[in-house]
Amino acid sequence: EPENGFAKLKLLDEYLTLIFSHSTTKKVNNEYIKKELVSRSKINSLNILFEISILGLLLKYFDQSKIILYPKTIGNKNVEASIILIDIEVYLEATVIGESEEDQNKRIEMTNKNKRVWGGSRDIDKDTGRVTLRLKNKAEQMIVGKPNVLVLGTYDFQPNQFNIKSAIEDNQFSNI
Repeated sequence: EPENGFAKLKLLDEYLTLIFSHSTTKKVNNEYIKKELVSRSKINSLNILFEISILGLLLKYFDQSKIILYPKTIGNKNVEASIILIDIEVYLEATVIGESEEDQNKRIEMTNKNKRVWGGSRDIDKDTGRVTLRLKNKAEQMIVGKPNVLVLGTYDFQPNQFNIKSAIEDNQFSNI
């Protein structure tokens, strides 16, 4: 659908304009976004598109004076945004969890053979371990004792079989 693609490009342009023109956006953030958009890594590109969507929606629907983009948190780390909601600063981090290298190889093999259905099964423990590791890495960016929100997207060949529920329920990181 060309119309749908055009609408998505217009929305991307709108969100990038909001982000790049926001008073708290620094040149280094703009360069980071541009670099990730043209990354050779599909997951990096998907992650930045997800991030742009989240930040664009924040800037479009909330008071921009209450939003800080890419604020520093712990050490030299940062999150995507902080926003004042009902006089409380909330930190927001957005990330995408992609398919494992093993699943990516299986998808490529299936695509090369023109197969659309895979008769195999997923290693749920592997998925849980990858999600737990991502939660751990993201928790290190967030401030303990402050309200932190993690917006989690998934990119996977078979998302209906991608099990993140057990990792989320087992979340041992009190700051998320």
